[in-house]
Amino acid sequence: MEILRSFKKKALRPYYKHLRASLDRENLIKMNQQIMTQFLKLPIRDKDYKYALSYLPITMTNEVDTAPFNHYLLHYVEPSIQVAFPRTNFRTLKMEAVLPDQEARLTQKWLKLMEPDKGLILDPRQIDLVLMPLLIFDVKGNRVGYGKGFYDRYLSKCRQDILKIGLSYLPAINRIEDVDPFDIPLDYCATPERLYDFT
Repeated sequence: MEILRSFKKKALRPYYKHLRASLDRENLIKMNQQIMTQFLKLPIRDKDYKYALSYLPITMTNEVDTAPFNHYLLHYVEPSIQVAFPRTNFRTLKMEAVLPDQEARLTQKWLKLMEPDKGLILDPRQIDLVLMPLLIFDVKGNRVGYGKGFYDRYLSKCRQDILKIGLSYLPAINRIEDVDPFDIPLDYCATPERLYDFT
């Protein structure tokens, strides 16, 4: 793979998409377990959180498997944290948090993104913590996503104390060169090797 010479988002996206896609399945399972070990260090259990916004991973791009993290929030935190999932509109570039009901089905969107088709739509101010998908992040907590800005727009409507958590198979890079004023950084990012704390 060629050497990455620019640390701007336009160069980082294809580079880290390719790098992450090259990770083998056996390694991914092990790394997911290691990320969970780091995730358990987060200050969640002693908080009175009620709602989390998670996501369903795009398996074709080797996103971190969020199922164990969602299960932990639902079943191992007292009181349990209800987990909502994004529903996106690619025409308006807006996103909403949907708490799926028992009749909800998953529908497929852009990049084989899976989303619930029905459920309770939460007010953004109800969300206490969010698990954020990413391609790569830097040592200041800035992240590179897929370039549509869904999460930054959504987070601008949330409370300022919302806990923003990234999950990544790859470690932080030193710097993302073109951070925009409206980009909202992470509070934490769990990787196989460590839990990054940006608070």
